[in-house]
Amino acid sequence: MRKKQIIGNWKMHGSESGAIAYVKELIGRIPAHLAGQVNLAMPFTFIPCLRYHTHNFCRLGAQNMHEEREGAFTGEISCSMLLDAGAEFVLLGHSERRRLFGETNECIGRKVQLAVSEEMDSILCIGETLQERQASRTEEVLTKQLEVLLEIPSKHITRVTLAYEPIWAIGTGKSATTEQAGEVHAFCRSFLAKHFSCITAEHMSIIYGGSVSSKNARELLAHQEIDGALVGSASLDIEEFLNILKVI
Repeated sequence: MRKKQIIGNWKMHGSESGAIAYVKELIGRIPAHLAGQVNLAMPFTFIPCLRYHTHNFCRLGAQNMHEEREGAFTGEISCSMLLDAGAEFVLLGHSERRRLFGETNECIGRKVQLAVSEEMDSILCIGETLQERQASRTEEVLTKQLEVLLEIPSKHITRVTLAYEPIWAIGTGKSATTEQAGEVHAFCRSFLAKHFSCITAEHMSIIYGGSVSSKNARELLAHQEIDGALVGSASLDIEEFLNILKVI
């Protein structure tokens, strides 16, 4: 059985002291049986100090990494550096990285391949624009984004989680309906079954991201194809995030 996963994506917000206070309160207020199901993707500078405050209850991850192991890439951070800092997973292919920083499917694919080869769990974000959905191109766009998985050896594919985040729903307050999200998740699972195996398709977690809030989380997470949520701005408000966690 796939356990529901909630990932809070803090993006470029917060301070070290504020992050410590947040994590301490979070751990003090959520039940022990949720250990391992609560995840926080944060600025990588927070990870080393927070790893000593989570007590293995909350998984910490980074929001990006470079596609090369090392080199003359001023300002970048490598997978091995993130692992040394204490990161347990990394978000890759987030729509903001694609849209604002020009990351291509090929670039994201290299990142995913490197991450899983270094034994770093990866959250591969995929999604279509409003124009692409209106033009009935959702499956075409997602197929191209999913094809980066085909370069990953089967033995490493278990380290990947998919996050469907329709670009038209991110930060807009307009979430995909449960039916829309469920249909896309089912499509992704059929892609995995076709190109890997039915076992891979059954076991890989596919979560939803895009204006997730306490108002829509219960309905979304009740769908059998939706294995969790990638929560953006709502994760910065600890009361709102706790209300989302109550769903699982």
